[in-house]
Amino acid sequence: METTMRFRQGSVVKIPITVRPGAFINERFISLESLSGMISGFVSAENVLDVDGDRGFIQGTVLDVKQDTVVVRIKGSFFTTTGLAVLSRDWAASHLSSG
Repeated sequence: METTMRFRQGSVVKIPITVRPGAFINERFISLESLSGMISGFVSAENVLDVDGDRGFIQGTVLDVKQDTVVVRIKGSFFTTTGLAVLSRDWAASHLSSG
């Protein structure tokens, strides 16, 4: 299966997220599904892009690319991870865009 996007270490990508207001005016509460489960936590409002209602994007940096997975680092303070999102390569190819 040919993918629509090529992933390389160090590439910046935009990841679709659910966005809600944070506790402070300059932060947002975000969530997204990864292979290891739901990732949720707080990020700087300036890092949330293209918000439309409760949907938006966050920039991440590709750290590793395997045959079936893409690992992306997201800046923020998360409850369930240190900011690493392990994503299915097929899902990433159809949902991530160049950031």
